[in-house]
Amino acid sequence: MTIKIVDVTKVYDKRKILESVSLNICNGEIMGFAGINGAGKTTTMKITAGVIFPTVGDVLVEDKSIVTDGKHAKFDIAWIPEASLFDPFQHPISLFLEYGSYFGRPHGEIKEQAQELMEIVGLDGLMKKRIGHFSNGMKKRLMIALSIFQDPANYLLDETFTGLDPEGTRFLRENLIKLKSKGKAIMLSTHVLNELNGLADKVAIIHKGRIVDVARVDEIMEFSVFIVRCDGEESKIRAALEDFGSVVLTGKEYELYLSGKKPVTSWEIGKSLENSGLKVLSVERKENTIERYFFEKIGKS
Repeated sequence: MTIKIVDVTKVYDKRKILESVSLNICNGEIMGFAGINGAGKTTTMKITAGVIFPTVGDVLVEDKSIVTDGKHAKFDIAWIPEASLFDPFQHPISLFLEYGSYFGRPHGEIKEQAQELMEIVGLDGLMKKRIGHFSNGMKKRLMIALSIFQDPANYLLDETFTGLDPEGTRFLRENLIKLKSKGKAIMLSTHVLNELNGLADKVAIIHKGRIVDVARVDEIMEFSVFIVRCDGEESKIRAALEDFGSVVLTGKEYELYLSGKKPVTSWEIGKSLENSGLKVLSVERKENTIERYFFEKIGKS
């Protein structure tokens, strides 16, 4: 494991923001960290990055404790926060020189690599421009360039897609896939779940400060979801459907998530409802999505 979050609890003003959060993010893996706003994503990220300390628990980065050996642990992790922390009067070149000096690199090497990275992220010619004149999207690109410059084993990205235009989104996705192919461990938090499609290997769902589920994306997609419309008492409909799996009522439709590996057909579900004396209007099978899976899980917590 390259990032191991171990039983982390965080308390602010006697209120638990996080409770017993444990996660493992492995080499060559993108972990989607999904939750609604206020679920605890950013607090978890800040603790993992060593920006704040947990009340209880620890984070191990390459087996180094972020609590007791934070100076060395931080060498192996790059954090891209949701909001820019740049001084508006700074210039990109000064940041690269500051970062490079911290990691003990020669000035000539720093300037050469900085120029190359600024071109890669689409900020060519802006090395000596004040960051206060940058748009939010440009600041995000600069943060990405600085994280790649650091070249750590692990990356934390907190709502990094927010504020990026379509070109910036495509650029970020492509670079995350490249970093993954190099064996990097990547934790990507988001409340916009479609950002994880075709990108994340696993999804960890956090809700009200607790991890409610961790699953592989390919396994999520294997789950069958049926949309059922039926007339009758809700309790009877639920009883008939829960023989097959878990049920979520959305408006006038019941979403049925199969719990077993055995294939089930729409006809079998409809027959079960009819045998319970219910009038079936429709049973439609749909492909599962990360978004459907997410809301089914937080609905139970």
